[in-house]
Amino acid sequence: MTATGGSAALRLDLDRLWPDRDFRSRIDRIAWKDLWSNHGPAVEVPGLLGTLASDDEDAAQAAVKRLYELLVDRRGPNAAAAPAVPFLVERMLVPGNRARNTLLLLIADIADGPGDEREAVKAAVPSLRHLLDDDHPSIRWAANELVRICEA
Repeated sequence: MTATGGSAALRLDLDRLWPDRDFRSRIDRIAWKDLWSNHGPAVEVPGLLGTLASDDEDAAQAAVKRLYELLVDRRGPNAAAAPAVPFLVERMLVPGNRARNTLLLLIADIADGPGDEREAVKAAVPSLRHLLDDDHPSIRWAANELVRICEA
């Protein structure tokens, strides 16, 4: 065996090691603890947004269900919903998302509420309009509901 006194450089590609780094960074810029959801401060929302991209379909669907409980309220505005919308839309556009059908319905139900959340969803409709032609009937149906609600 021989020993060498050299050194080696190791380059870590953060984008490959942590593909959601930018997504998480943008989520972390929002003071979720200061925003109210249907069940108090919206401290759960950032973690749930991250779980939406899980390869585990049960985990992704459970995250959508919990986000419904936290963000959809037709009785009055929900301060956490509008800031969550761009992240929900971004997750909706991930091709391998395991909860696309229910996630799109969540976005549509947020649009059906009062307040800034409706305007946030209306602003996102152009980036979701292509889903009207999606291969999956449930996605096409949910996209039609979203457009119908936002155009009403």
